[in-house]
Amino acid sequence: MVAGAAAIAVAAGVGYAAIPAVDGTITACYRTKNSDDGGGKGTLRVVDSAGECEKNEQALTWNQRGPAGAPGIAGAQGPAGPQGALGPQGG
Repeated sequence: MVAGAAAIAVAAGVGYAAIPAVDGTITACYRTKNSDDGGGKGTLRVVDSAGECEKNEQALTWNQRGPAGAPGIAGAQGPAGPQGALGPQGG
């Protein structure tokens, strides 16, 4: 029993170290239908790679931070501001 718990702890540590991936992505398997092992439809499990998803699961991958979007168009020029105070005169 203790050996089994230790094995699970080691496996969890390995999984934790690899998620998210080096490129910042997170991969998960989304169960699309009920299965014989008790996994219900809609179950989501985080994995190291999409290759770990089973036949009744759909791989999902996302970034922690998405890519930058395209710059927006320039806005219209605003009205002129009030004239500033005069600076000191040079000598």
